[in-house]
Amino acid sequence: MKWIITSVLLHIALLSYSQKKVIISYENVNNTIAPNTRFYDLYVDTPLQKCLFLNKANLDTMQAKLVKRADGKFIGSYPITALNRNYTDFSKGKLMSVENLRGKAYLVEENIPEINWSITSQKRIINGIEVQKAVADFRGRKYIAWFSEKHPIKAGPWKLHGLPGLIFEAYDESKTYNWILRSISKENFSDEVFNIYDKKLIPVSIKEYVNIFDEGASKIASKLPKEAGNSKTTISRGREIKFEWEEH
Repeated sequence: MKWIITSVLLHIALLSYSQKKVIISYENVNNTIAPNTRFYDLYVDTPLQKCLFLNKANLDTMQAKLVKRADGKFIGSYPITALNRNYTDFSKGKLMSVENLRGKAYLVEENIPEINWSITSQKRIINGIEVQKAVADFRGRKYIAWFSEKHPIKAGPWKLHGLPGLIFEAYDESKTYNWILRSISKENFSDEVFNIYDKKLIPVSIKEYVNIFDEGASKIASKLPKEAGNSKTTISRGREIKFEWEEH
């Protein structure tokens, strides 16, 4: 697959972004049991130290297809509030994620997780821009990220952050989860984009959410046929396999 970015426009956008609001678009390729490709926008406000990672393409599609019944419920899809997204407030050290799980939408709060990146000397060129390799273990997976230190945005796709430059490409070691930067644009978007609070969302801590996921997964797994040679069938947690409090 070829990744195409208009290098000239990308350079122009990056020249003055440090004092501007920017939208960074990523393509997300998931080589899971049900392979899929998704497109996300990362809204960054450098002065406010805030960012929002939002599945914009799917949002547009859902808005076009939603049909609201007389009782207020939606036909054929979940409400807009259920769209998964990640809001990071670096000034407060908080990460809020909207997670849709078995028909319910949760607002999951956690402290911004620490990612201990190991920055290597390995470099390469992505669409005319020199990037450097960094590696980190994060919640049960090893991630590789290629970043540009000349463009000091510490945010990145999904929950990946903390590098001294913008992440242009990232993937886990197995390449199950992949993100590639597609475009950057300077936009004067409203600060309202960071307001993800909604009374329809169920507020929980990250630990509470993991417990809810595990309990539901155990019930589902108990009803599934047992795998050959195993007395127990399990359901994967997805990107985050093992959390900090489970390390000891």
